[in-house]
Amino acid sequence: MPRGVISEYISNKELYYESMVSKSIGELTPKCQAMFLLLGERVITKFSYPTEEIKHDCLYTGYECLFDMKKWGNFNHDIYDNAFAYYTEIFKRGIAQGWNTRVRFIKTASPVHVISINDGGPDGQGIHNI
Repeated sequence: MPRGVISEYISNKELYYESMVSKSIGELTPKCQAMFLLLGERVITKFSYPTEEIKHDCLYTGYECLFDMKKWGNFNHDIYDNAFAYYTEIFKRGIAQGWNTRVRFIKTASPVHVISINDGGPDGQGIHNI
């Protein structure tokens, strides 16, 4: 398989190798980026969301976490060999972070109330919204 092209599935061995190469050059290889995107697309389907908007918010928060150099770069290739589990967990924690942020926003957002005042002026300028 040519470099930069991934199959429908992610093998732990390939992900381990690509993450090691990425870490050595200090940035994600295109193939590793594609693997991360596929991982996110697969993991997000394992959970249910009340709306597509919330699902997409969680997906992109998961990607933000996964593509953060501090997080993906912390995988220790000398000690661990299961890169797939490590990166899946980072993504799932990102989803949870997005969910918690979104739910907290929904719970704390106060509804908008519009009050109209009509002063009955002769020039038609008498209705004001507050």
